[in-house]
Amino acid sequence: MLRWSAVCLSWLCLAAGSLEAQQDVDSAPQSLLSQQHNVRVEVVMGRLFVRTVHMGTKRRLDVNASDQPGVDESLSVMLGDPRVNLRYKFHNDQERLTLDVTDGFNFSLERHPAPGVTGWTVQYFQQHQGPIRLHLALDDAMKTIEADSIWQLILEHPQDAERHFLPLLTRLDPRLALSQSCDDVRQQLIQIVSQPTLPPRPELMKIVQQLNHKSFAKRRAATKQLHDFGQPIVGFLNDLDPKLLSAEQRRRIKQIQSRLVQPELDTSERVAARLVANPRVWCEILASRDVRTREIATRHLSYLYDRKIAFAPDASESIRAAQLKQLRTQLR
Repeated sequence: MLRWSAVCLSWLCLAAGSLEAQQDVDSAPQSLLSQQHNVRVEVVMGRLFVRTVHMGTKRRLDVNASDQPGVDESLSVMLGDPRVNLRYKFHNDQERLTLDVTDGFNFSLERHPAPGVTGWTVQYFQQHQGPIRLHLALDDAMKTIEADSIWQLILEHPQDAERHFLPLLTRLDPRLALSQSCDDVRQQLIQIVSQPTLPPRPELMKIVQQLNHKSFAKRRAATKQLHDFGQPIVGFLNDLDPKLLSAEQRRRIKQIQSRLVQPELDTSERVAARLVANPRVWCEILASRDVRTREIATRHLSYLYDRKIAFAPDASESIRAAQLKQLRTQLR
């Protein structure tokens, strides 16, 4: 989901003007948060999550950086509490960076240029449930990206993520290494569709129809059949339109999802299983420099749409760019 709040300048022009500001972000020192061995930022079920490692009674950790001239940096967090509340602040003459976390999953990450400094405003908002939002602004140009998970945000909008979002996360905790993790997810997606473990989509839809059969035994058998496919079925189930399903089908599908998708640390295999049926992710994979990868993505998108898509994986770069632009427009 992509929503433009306003566009007052061309993004192509802004990209060149933002280079200096982005270099400031990349060259900034690592945060106090990244220096704490008992506090980690992780990704669980497509959401950022703060975990603390502390044996014994709960205690508050308050750290201030007082040895850097012109820098106001502080970290406050309760150790040993599974419902983590954290406050981090970094201010200098170039930027204002703040991170607020409540209950471990609710994030508010904001980076603003200091008064009188030209640069990007980057704001990331995440609740335990619902869409996550990345807001970007430079002068009068603003852009808001919404996604169901942080993986979708990065994989569906790689340029915005690489330019503005991932550098901030790397500063907060380099151990996240989300850029490399996304590369691993892409490779896992290619592997999944190159060696399919699921029957064709029409056959899967027949099983879904059986979830609504008048016979309880047939409904139970269909439920077990879908569940026994394991992780590879997750993406297919996530892509089903609930409006086209009966209450009984929705209930049984939710039951299967709850058994297969546990709230645990994300791995490339788990993320790929959830995203394998996401057309927007595959649309971005079409931009790969590797022709074999483009061919696989083209075939899989045609499978998802049940028709041949208008993309030539072996065409010239200019032709592919025009076709990809058209596909992106259709997916909005």
